Amino acid sequence: MFEVAVSEFDAVRVAALRHVGPFTELAPSFAKICEWAGAQGLFQRGVQLVGMFHDDPKTTAAAELRSDAAVTLPEDVDGPFDAGVEVQVLPAGTYAAGIFQGPYERLPEVYGWLVAEWMPANGVRATDGPSFEIYLNAPTSVAPEEIRTEIRFPVAGGRRGREKGPR
Repeated sequence: MFEVAVSEFDAVRVAALRHVGPFTELAPSFAKICEWAGAQGLFQRGVQLVGMFHDDPKTTAAAELRSDAAVTLPEDVDGPFDAGVEVQVLPAGTYAAGIFQGPYERLPEVYGWLVAEWMPANGVRATDGPSFEIYLNAPTSVAPEEIRTEIRFPVAGGRRGREKGPR
């Protein structure tokens, strides 16, 4: 079940590696950021993997879509870094947020429901800024139906409450 609520979130610092092209081709950038984070010893410090999505695939050509594969950064870790890794900040703000459980291939369906159905029904509109996903478990360690992804989509307006969406 996918439940959504409008919530306020603090800013989060990340180390990110930029990808330009179809969102479905972001996996090699995740492999590189994971290799980099492992070499820095960050996984022993409880960092999380994050996907940042800067463009709307309905209005931007697939070859021009900007996204980032990232890991959250502990406060005492700062750049500059090598290998194209840059410090970025997931902006503080108001987000439609929820945890989806299921295969990554279903995420476009979830985003479609969120934008086309949930947002209008709740008086919420999209705002500028990236949407992002926090990957709560590894697809290599669980079945596709057990993958958990926290989705945060920047919004304004609407009521604060939960509503269920795609399973």
